[in-house]
Amino acid sequence: MKVLLGLILWVSATAVAANDSREFPAQQVKDFEVHNSSGRIEIGTTQSKKAIVETVRKKWSPKCQLSIQHNKAEGLLTVEVEDQSWVLDNDCEVDLKVRLPELVSQRIFSGS
Repeated sequence: MKVLLGLILWVSATAVAANDSREFPAQQVKDFEVHNSSGRIEIGTTQSKKAIVETVRKKWSPKCQLSIQHNKAEGLLTVEVEDQSWVLDNDCEVDLKVRLPELVSQRIFSGS
């Protein structure tokens, strides 16, 4: 029984702190927009041929949604963390680390 409980707790902890990394061709990223109501946003430049978005889910529930989209025709890279729970629940906390080419227009929305 103790082993089963330990296994369930370990699986729950690893599911919450899930990391993800996505890469996009840097020459196809001209604009960047991010919406993140809770969590850190770190934006830097890259000299490589790839734009990179790394996410770390610190708090996560079924009411959280993470969307990373790249519109090649417009050159727009959009990252959005949406919390559909009650305002005071604060169930979604995602840290973002983004590496972009130097000449990219940015729109950043942080907080509620």
